[in-house]
Amino acid sequence: MWPWARIRYALQLSTLERFHVRSLSPPLQLQLFHVRSGKAVDDEYEESIPSLRAELRRLFKLVHPDLFYSHPDAQEVNQRSFQQLQEYLNAAKGNSSPQHHVYHFIFYLHKDAATQKLEKVEVVLPRPQVRYVSPDRAEILPATRAALGNLLFSCGLSKHVKGGLMSEEEDLRLSDLFQQASEIQRQKEVSLLGLEQKLVVVKNALCVGRGIRVSVCSALAGLTLREQLALLQRLGKALDLCKDINLRGHAVLIGDCYGVDNLGNLWLNHEDSEEKWSSFFSAADLVTALRYKKEAMLRRGLEFKVAKLMEIEMIFTHDSLSIHPHYSQFLNEIAEGALQHGAVGGGKFHELPIKVTGNPEELGCGATEEIGSPMSFEVDETMGYVTVPVYESLTNLYKFIEQRGEEALASRQRFKQLEEHLEGMKTRTRKILKLRHLSFDNGLSRDKCISACTRLLRNAHELTRYTEGLSICVSNEHKLPQSGSKRPLCLKWDFSISDL
Repeated sequence: MWPWARIRYALQLSTLERFHVRSLSPPLQLQLFHVRSGKAVDDEYEESIPSLRAELRRLFKLVHPDLFYSHPDAQEVNQRSFQQLQEYLNAAKGNSSPQHHVYHFIFYLHKDAATQKLEKVEVVLPRPQVRYVSPDRAEILPATRAALGNLLFSCGLSKHVKGGLMSEEEDLRLSDLFQQASEIQRQKEVSLLGLEQKLVVVKNALCVGRGIRVSVCSALAGLTLREQLALLQRLGKALDLCKDINLRGHAVLIGDCYGVDNLGNLWLNHEDSEEKWSSFFSAADLVTALRYKKEAMLRRGLEFKVAKLMEIEMIFTHDSLSIHPHYSQFLNEIAEGALQHGAVGGGKFHELPIKVTGNPEELGCGATEEIGSPMSFEVDETMGYVTVPVYESLTNLYKFIEQRGEEALASRQRFKQLEEHLEGMKTRTRKILKLRHLSFDNGLSRDKCISACTRLLRNAHELTRYTEGLSICVSNEHKLPQSGSKRPLCLKWDFSISDL
C-alpha cells in the first residue's frame, strides 16, 4: 500500500472511532477492533459467538419445571412451555411438522434466589423453517436461528448464536443424560410423595363418600400427578352440584369424550368444567350403565365357564362384539355343547386361547351364510391362538381345533418362550445395572427390547456407575423424566456406548 493510502486509511479509522464506534452494535465494534489489531475478523468473531445447542442447554437449566416445585403455578406454566419448546425444536430439526402457526412461550425465571421472586417472560415465535440437505438430515435456516436467539435473549442469554440442532459433536452425552435423570428422579421422589398420598386420599373419599370408582384413562397417562389431582378435585365439585343423583356402584373414567361404554363406565371429557360434568351426570342413562356393568360381569363368568368345560386357556373377543347378543348366544351354545361332549381334543389343549371374531354390523343381517363360512377359522402364528367366527357351531369348532390345534400350540409355546426369555433378560439387566425399575415402551417390538438388553449387559461395566438406582424405560428416543409424573428416563433402544 502506498504511504498516502496508509495515511488516508488511518484517518478514516480514527474518524470512525471518534464519532461512530459507540453507536455500533457490539459485534460490529468487535469487528472494528480486529481490523485495527490486524486479526482475522471472521475467525475471531465466530469464536466469540456461543453455539445454539450450548445456549439451549443453559435455557433448559433456567426454565426446567423441576426447579420450580415450590411454585406450583409457575411450574405448570413452565411445563407447558417446556413441552411446546421441545415440539418447536423437534420441528426445527425436521423430525416432525410444526403444530402451530405461531408459538407462544411463557416462562418463569428465578429473579432473586434469596427472596424466591420470579420473573415472567413472554415470547412469540413464528413456526420454524428448515431445509433438508438429505432425506434424513435437515438444516436450520437463519430465520429460525434468529427466532431462537430472540427467545434466548428474552431469558437473559445470548442473542447471537451459531450452529444448528443436529451437529453430532454437540449431542447430549449419555453420561450427562444419566446424571441429569438421577437428579430429576431424586427431586421427583421428594416432591411426588405428598401428591401420591393426596391422590389415594381423594380416591378413597370418592369411593367411601359417593360409592364410585374413578380413574384416568391411559390416553392421559402423560398428565402429572398434580394435574390428575386437580381433575379429581373438579370431579368432587361436579358431584356436589348433583347430590340428588345416586352414582353408587358406578365407575367414572376421565378421558377425552362423554358417554357410557360397553362395560358400564361413565366417561368424562377432561377439558370441560365441573358444571358440564354435572350436566352429563344429570342426563346420563344410569340404568343402562348399571345394566351394561352387570352384563359384562355375566359375560366374564360365562367365558370362564366355557374355558373350563372345553379345558382351554381362555376364550375372549373384542369390545364391540362383546356386547352383541350373538356373542352371548354363542357362549351359551358352546357351554351347553361342551357340557355334553367334554374337553376338546381330550384335554390336551389346556394352554390354547380362543378369540371369537365377527363384525357386529354384519351380524344384523340374520343370515349366517352371507357373513362367513367354516373357512374363516385361523391360527395366529405370532401369539398362538385360534380365531373362530361367532356364528360357527360347536362341531366345526372342535373339528378345527383337533386339526390345527397342535400348530397353534407350537406357536403359543414359542411366544411364551420368547416372553420368558425377554423377562429373564429384563430381570438380569435390572440386577446387573442395579436399576430400580426397567420397562419397555408399548410400541417397541420384542426384538428391539432384547437388543436393548443385550447392549446394556454388554456395556454394564461402563454404565453401572451412572445407572445405579435409576428407573429406565427402553424407548425409541432419549427423553428425561417428566416433571411431576412417574415417567422414568427414556433410553433409546439402539443407543451407542460411544456417546458415553
